[in-house]
Amino acid sequence: DASSSSYILQIFLIVVIVGFGTEAVSYHFIYRHEEYQDLIERTRNLGKKIKELSNSLLYGSAGAAGSTKRKQSERMLKVHEQTYKEYHTQLAGKKSRVMIGTAGMSILMMYIVNKAFYGLVVGRLPFEPWSMVQGMSHRGLPENSNTSDVSAIFIFILVQMALRGMFGKLLGFEGPRMPMDHQTPKWLQDYQKG
Repeated sequence: DASSSSYILQIFLIVVIVGFGTEAVSYHFIYRHEEYQDLIERTRNLGKKIKELSNSLLYGSAGAAGSTKRKQSERMLKVHEQTYKEYHTQLAGKKSRVMIGTAGMSILMMYIVNKAFYGLVVGRLPFEPWSMVQGMSHRGLPENSNTSDVSAIFIFILVQMALRGMFGKLLGFEGPRMPMDHQTPKWLQDYQKG
């Protein structure tokens, strides 16, 4: 129906505006500062060094002289990996305060969208959702309406979840991600080895 398409488009535009707004705030308070840019550059360079060291250890030569060099490379790799984790912790710390503010901005926008579209059916699911999902998808709609009807707040949350990570990547502000093998806790790595 044309009116629900119009509502969904309005909600989509609101999410896009909020997304770019939060990225603008993040840029102002985090990304534009030289200290943050330097930290990103050091993290990327160290990531390349770790990859090169890992490859040289994986494909390196064996032998008596090679074993001493291999042990030095393994020690150096551990030190680099620890520093790499520290850099990522610093990056996360710099983002944390602004993330709290952007989360507050998102909650405020959810409240505004809920008030603006309260009681309006924005879409319809092709199935009847589970009771837990139905509580979210039917929020703000009259009790006697069809249970497969969807409210604006549900669409807002889905679109925001789908697009949230894209804005930083699109604008080129996103820092390097930590590889999964570095995110795994030490106890789990030890458990997996044996």
